Amino acid sequence: MANKPKTILSSPVGITLKKNAPLLMGTCFIALTVSNAILSYGHPSLIYKMWIVLFGFLLPGALVFSLEEKVATHKQEPFPRIPSWMWMTLLLLGAILRFYHLFTLSPWPFSDEGLFGYFATLLEEKWDWQILHSVAQEPMLYSWGLYLFFKLFGHSLTTFWFFPALCSFTCVPALWLASRKVLSRGTTFLLLSLMVFSFWPLYLGWFSMQQILLVLWECLALFALGGYLDESKNSRKNPWIYALAILTGTGFYTYLAWPFVALLIGLTVIGNRNQSLGGRLKDALKFLAGVSLVILPLVIAYIREYHGYINHLWAFGAPHPFLDRFSLPLVCLKDFFWGAPVNFFHYGPLWGGFLNPLLTSLFFFGLIRLFRRYWEPLSLWILTAFFVLFLPTVLTNDFEIMRLTPMIPLLLLICALGAQTLLDPVPLKGRLLVFLVVLTASTCLDLFHLVYVYPRDFERNPSYFDKARSPEFNKAYSLLKPLANQQGPGLILLNFNPDPYDQTIFVASYSFNAAENPKLDPTRAKWTGVLANIHEEPYFKKVFPEGKWFWLSEGLNKRDGGLILEIVPVSQFNKPLLSRWAKADLSLKELTRLVMEFNVDPDQSRMLAVLDKAYPSFKGDPLLEARYWRIRAIHHAAEGKMDEAIEDEKQGIEKGLPMAHLYNDLGCLLYQENKLPAARKAFEEALRLRLNLTDAAENLRNLPPSRK
Repeated sequence: MANKPKTILSSPVGITLKKNAPLLMGTCFIALTVSNAILSYGHPSLIYKMWIVLFGFLLPGALVFSLEEKVATHKQEPFPRIPSWMWMTLLLLGAILRFYHLFTLSPWPFSDEGLFGYFATLLEEKWDWQILHSVAQEPMLYSWGLYLFFKLFGHSLTTFWFFPALCSFTCVPALWLASRKVLSRGTTFLLLSLMVFSFWPLYLGWFSMQQILLVLWECLALFALGGYLDESKNSRKNPWIYALAILTGTGFYTYLAWPFVALLIGLTVIGNRNQSLGGRLKDALKFLAGVSLVILPLVIAYIREYHGYINHLWAFGAPHPFLDRFSLPLVCLKDFFWGAPVNFFHYGPLWGGFLNPLLTSLFFFGLIRLFRRYWEPLSLWILTAFFVLFLPTVLTNDFEIMRLTPMIPLLLLICALGAQTLLDPVPLKGRLLVFLVVLTASTCLDLFHLVYVYPRDFERNPSYFDKARSPEFNKAYSLLKPLANQQGPGLILLNFNPDPYDQTIFVASYSFNAAENPKLDPTRAKWTGVLANIHEEPYFKKVFPEGKWFWLSEGLNKRDGGLILEIVPVSQFNKPLLSRWAKADLSLKELTRLVMEFNVDPDQSRMLAVLDKAYPSFKGDPLLEARYWRIRAIHHAAEGKMDEAIEDEKQGIEKGLPMAHLYNDLGCLLYQENKLPAARKAFEEALRLRLNLTDAAENLRNLPPSRK
C-alpha cells in the first residue's frame, strides 16, 4: 500500500486543476521564468522585487505544489523511449561545444591558470614528486595531468586549454555512469542534456584550472557510490567499497573543496539503508581506512610545508559581526540564480546567474518535487548534499565561487527533476518535444552569455579583471608569436619582472623562448624580447637604436607607467650585451619559483639569498643595477624591513639609472615610514625628469602640507 501513488487533487477544485494541469504548469513556468529574467537582467527597485516575490514566486510555487503529484518513486520514466541516435547526438554536441574554438572564451589565460601551467612546465624541465605547490598549497594532480599533455601534444596554448576541455567533456560519460543505476533512463537523459549545454560546466571547461578535474573526479566517485549502493542490496561482500575509497582518497589531490565531497560520500556509506548497522560500521571502517591510506602522503606534505592558508580562509579565525556570516551564503545563492553584483573580479557569471532564468525556474520546480517526496531516500540525499556542499560559504571568510563547483552535478540534477515536474502533466508523446524547446531556449541564452557577453567584457572592462588577467601580456604575445613563426625561437627575458606571480606569458611563449626552454639553443636566436618599464625606454633607444618598442600598458593608468616590450634583432655588435642580460635574467629563475611558491611570505630570506647570489651578473650594468635594486627593495618591504627597502631604492638610483618610477617608489616607501620631507623630495625629483608617467604628482598633492 505504501507504493500506491497518491494525489491531493481529489476535490472538485483539484479535479478542475488536474484537467488543465498542462496549461497551468506551463503558465507557472513562464511566470517564474519572467520573474527570474527580471531579477537576472534588470534592476528592479525593492518594491518591484516584493511584487515579483509575491506574484512571480510564491503564487506560481503554491500552484505547482498543488499540481505536483505525490508519486512513490523518482525512477518513473518521463519519456516513452529515447532513440539511440539522440544519445549519440548528445555526446557529439558535447564534444563540439567544448573543443570548437577553444580561444572563444579566453583571449588570454588568467593568472591562476598561469600558476598551473607554470608548475606543469617546470615538471617538463625536471620531474619532482612535490604534492603541493603555491602559497595556497594547491594539490598537484591537475598540474601533473597538464604536464602529461604537454609531453604528448607539445607546449602551446591550444594544449593548455585542450586538457580542461577534455576533462569537461569526460564529465558527460562519467555522469552517465554515475546516474544510470540511480535514475531512470529518461531522467538521466535530462541530466546529461543539462551537463552538455549549460553555462557553468561549459564555462568551467574553458579555464585551465583544477576545478574541472574535481567535477570529473566527483562524477567518477558518484559512479562508485552508485555501484556500492546497488551491490549492497544483494550481497554482503561489496568490492565497490574499495573502489569508492580509492576514488574518494585520490579526490583530495584535485582541489581544496574536495573534503566536502568526501564528507557527503562518507555520510552516504554510514546512512546506507540496504545494510544492517553492523554492516554499515564495517564498510565505514573500510572506507575510512582506504581513504586515510591514500591521503597519507598529502597529510604529511601539509604538515611539513604548511603555509597557513587554511587559517587564512577559516571563517572563525577572526571576529566577524554575526549578521555578516549570512551575507556570503546569500551572495553565492544570488550568483547561482541571478548574478551577484560584486565590484571585484571573481570567477562568476557576467550576465545573470550561473543558471539562466529557464534553468532557475526548473531548479525551483525541482525543489518543490523534492519537498513533496521528502520521505524518499534520493530526496533526502539530495537535500543533505546541498547542505554539505554549500558549507564552504559558511566556513570560509571571503567570496570565491569556485569553491562551490562540487555543486554543479547536484544543481543540474535538481533542474532535471524540475524538468520532470514540468513534463508530468504533458501527454507522454509530447514530452520530448516540450523539453527540447525549453532546452533549445536555455542553450541559446547560455551560449550568448558564453561566447558573446563574456569574451567581450575583457576588452570593454579591463579594470574589472585587474591583475587576474593581463592585457599587457596578451598584447605582448600577439607581437611575439608571429615573430617566432617567421624567424624561429628568440630570447624572451621575463624574470626581470618585479612582480612575477603572473606567469601566463611564460607558459604561452615557452615553446619559442630559447632563454627558458632548455630544448632550444639560445645561441641560434635571431631576436630578443625584453619586458621593461616604460621609463627604461630612453635607455633602450640609446643602446639599441635598431630595436622596436611597444607600450603594452598604454591606457591602463599604471602607477609606475607600466610595461613596454622591446624587440631587438640579435647582431654581432649587440650579442655580448644581450647574452649578459639573458644570463642575468636566468639567474633570477629560482627567485621566480620561490615567489610562485611563497609569494609574500614574511620570511624572505630564501629569496634574498637568491638575489645575493645573482648580483655579480647585474653588477656594473646601469639598467641591470636599477632593476636589481628595485626587485631587492620589494622583497625587503615584503619582509617588513622598510629601512633596507629604502636603501635598496637609493642604490638603484645611484648605481643604476635615475628614472621617475624609482623616485616614485622611493617616495612611497618614505611616506610609509612617515619621512615626509624626504618623500616630498623624491616625488619632486620624479616630476623633474623628462619622462614621467608615474602618479608622483598625485602622491605629492596627497602629502600633508610642510610645516615652515
